[in-house]
Amino acid sequence: MVKYWICVTSPVNFEIVIENEVWGVEDDGRIMGIEERGPTREIFSRYMRRGDRLLFYTKKNKMIRGVYKVASNSYRDHTPKWSDGTYPNRVKIREVDLGKAIHPIVFTRPDLIRNLSFVKYPSRWYSYLQCSMRLISQADYELILSLINSVPH
Repeated sequence: MVKYWICVTSPVNFEIVIENEVWGVEDDGRIMGIEERGPTREIFSRYMRRGDRLLFYTKKNKMIRGVYKVASNSYRDHTPKWSDGTYPNRVKIREVDLGKAIHPIVFTRPDLIRNLSFVKYPSRWYSYLQCSMRLISQADYELILSLINSVPH
């Protein structure tokens, strides 16, 4: 069964993720939206599956910047790629072809944050993304995709 995730990163690290087609999470990274607790490396390897969908949220500009899918099983790799951390819990990723170029959307749009099921208090929307990753519903994923697709090109 396909799962849907928001991956939280910096604009600089997003460019590295895209260039290398790899997403990674630190051992002490926080994964939200799941009931299970335990070491991040175990949760990451148990939950991340080939075919899962990833939306990339960049923190400083508060934007959804990419739509990708997981293209490998999870694996551990300490090879340096990012300047601010190792992010050893990794998966390979591939861009999802939406039939047109992706234009970033601002996450703070009221028509978005008011309608996301995981955002219980829209005035504090940012607290729901204080993590490395968040599991979201298919409906939330489709809402975000519909807004991406509605941006004029």
